[in-house]
Amino acid sequence: MPPGMLTGMTTHLAMAPPSIRQAAQTARHVPSRPVRRRPGWRRFGWMPLAPAAVTLAVMLSGITSSSYWGDETATISAVSRPLPRLIAMLGHVDVVHGLYYLLIWPIAQVAGTSELVMRLPSAVAMAAAALGIAAIGRRLSSPLAGLLAGLAFAAEPVVSLWGQDARPYAMTVAAAVLASWLLLPVLERPGAARLAAYAASVALLGYLSLTCLLLVAAHAVTVGRAWRTAPD
Repeated sequence: MPPGMLTGMTTHLAMAPPSIRQAAQTARHVPSRPVRRRPGWRRFGWMPLAPAAVTLAVMLSGITSSSYWGDETATISAVSRPLPRLIAMLGHVDVVHGLYYLLIWPIAQVAGTSELVMRLPSAVAMAAAALGIAAIGRRLSSPLAGLLAGLAFAAEPVVSLWGQDARPYAMTVAAAVLASWLLLPVLERPGAARLAAYAASVALLGYLSLTCLLLVAAHAVTVGRAWRTAPD
């Protein structure tokens, strides 16, 4: 502040009535308090956790109500083998499910091959997919949109079907959601690291299911629309 202005302010304060001078002196000694703002709806970062918790609860409900069916017995047969025999088997059959078997194998060795143990990874994968869907909806629209999208996902009968199944399909769904989530930062600000993360998620999706690579076509449409609507 310029010295002349400071001198003028001091002079006016000295000539002011005692009540004004006292109020000014008191104001100098009152510490400033930070303004507390209530967290808005959009700041609730925990919101995607609600659909994930609901989905997991739905998946666990009745997860052991039925015994293993045909394809699940193939999983049990594969993960019950010693690891060298499992790897040798993948050289001849079921190589498309190899990653899934290798992920489930240590679980089976430690916790056994009961219906709950073998189906639990699928239930967790579906809960992770619900988390990702809610996060995508929150990022693209609002927390409410993400919450409703995640809850709608949890209510789908096909989600319960594959979320209570000892097969890799629930993990495939989670990989598809992950790829969709990793596409968003690429659209916002492309970069080598972001592109590499997205490419890795697509590769994982393709290994789990070649058919699900059709998702890349949908992503291409999304990218095209984003470029068309982007400001010059």
